[in-house]
This record gives sequence, C-alpha cells and structure tokens, in this order.
Amino acid sequence: MFLTASYFAEANSTCNVILDGKINPNKACAASLVRLPNIGPKRAEAIIEYRESVNFEAPAFQQSADLEEIKGIGPKTVEKIGPWLCFE
Repeated sequence: MFLTASYFAEANSTCNVILDGKINPNKACAASLVRLPNIGPKRAEAIIEYRESVNFEAPAFQQSADLEEIKGIGPKTVEKIGPWLCFE
C-alpha cells in the first residue's frame, strides 16, 4: 500500500498513540489510524469524521465493536485491529 506524503508528515505531529504502541481511535490522527490492519486513508478519515459527528458525553468508541459503525469496517476487521486498540 502506498500512502501520500501528507500521512507520513502527520505522523510526527501531535498524533495520540497511547500505551505500548496501542492506538486510541477516539484521539488518533489519520497517520496513526492507517497503521492498523486493513485501515487505509479513507477508513481512517471515516473514523475521524464519525467520532467528530457524534454528540455524546462519552467517547464515540468505548470498545472495538463500536468501530463497526464505520462503513467498510465489519466484525473481521474489528477482530484484526482489536489487539492494537486502547480506549483510555
């Protein structure tokens, strides 16, 4: 997979990769999210758009299965990315 230079440039910005390299989908930037298995730039942007669009007091994603709300992310993808996620 080839990523645009902007994704690599963003990796050195204020991306929130938390706890032993695990990624918090409630805070991570696109450059961090694309490091997850089967998550490319479009899905990363969809995750960010979804979490910004929900109007909850709690974070948009409280467990891995919550990512199934994103178009193109199903149970198999959630199973693959689950070990790489944290929700703190």
